[in-house]
Amino acid sequence: GWKKHRPKTKNYRPTQKCSYGRTRNGFSIYPIRILPQNETKRKKNTTFADMNGQIENLINYGDILLSCCIPHDMHWEHRMPAHSIIFVRSGKLVIEGKDRTDEITAGNYVFVRRDCSINVTKVPLDGEPYRGINFSLPRHELKEYYNRIAATCKKLHQVSPIAQTVNILPQVTALKSLFNSFLPYTDSTETPSDEWLRLKVQEAVMSLLAIDTRFYPTLFDFNEAWKIDLMDFMEQNYTEDLTLEEFAS
Repeated sequence: GWKKHRPKTKNYRPTQKCSYGRTRNGFSIYPIRILPQNETKRKKNTTFADMNGQIENLINYGDILLSCCIPHDMHWEHRMPAHSIIFVRSGKLVIEGKDRTDEITAGNYVFVRRDCSINVTKVPLDGEPYRGINFSLPRHELKEYYNRIAATCKKLHQVSPIAQTVNILPQVTALKSLFNSFLPYTDSTETPSDEWLRLKVQEAVMSLLAIDTRFYPTLFDFNEAWKIDLMDFMEQNYTEDLTLEEFAS
């Protein structure tokens, strides 16, 4: 029964779905709603009044460009399925990994590697809600970009990838220009085109490659790195020993 298999996660709600189709205690950032059949899947522009009033606005364009406004502290256990760049517009973002905790304040950018599990807390600060923009770099877009510059990448085969999960980025003009271009969409009801989003992914990749050559082996590593440690997952999330039959069911 559910009680025997109940995870340890506090305030567990097994029926509340999140953006990647998992339950709330799973690896996800944003809650979602079911879209009407006549509404485009590319744009999800939602104003929330639930979740105890913690999320005011959530805008999601194709799971690539996401923006939110959160007036109260909010915490998630989150799996990053794709490389992402996050810009903190106001408030503070606290990201806790296995080995370290990073605090990202307003005006800063952070790169988070794919295939990692992190604890994310979004904190209002100085009377301002947390506002942030998350821009993901889809795997298929990275593959297309790599195919165009494969010769350059081969020359950098001795460069080591970035080891850290969370990397605070310098405030370079390229990143400022990139995220400023998102504001007309995140702050309005306009919907960006698919082609525009693809161009912005390319712009983001170029910005990262110009910052550090270690982004070459980091972004263009297409091995399936995410492998769940089943024993670690069971020990962290289940309160009672299970028989083999119970586990299989």
